[in-house]
Amino acid sequence: MKFLGPVTTLDGTLIRPHDIEVLRTPGPDTVAATVTRLTRVGYEVRAELRTANGSEPWVQLTRGQAEELALEPERSVWLRTSGAPKTLAVS
Repeated sequence: MKFLGPVTTLDGTLIRPHDIEVLRTPGPDTVAATVTRLTRVGYEVRAELRTANGSEPWVQLTRGQAEELALEPERSVWLRTSGAPKTLAVS
């Protein structure tokens, strides 16, 4: 899947970073995570996270999305895949 562009791992599944939805509250099919680092690149923000099981996914957001979520290091958030499944199981 890496030949299609950047990928990250969420709960043992390869997924494209812009296909992960970041939420302020838990919901169905969400994974709890903590923001560990934010990197601003142009109009985008790369948020690096850590889940309870030690996974370290990263997500790609617009600056507007990051501001609306009030993202900052050590903030708790919840993650889920958005839209149609675009994942590949890691074996």
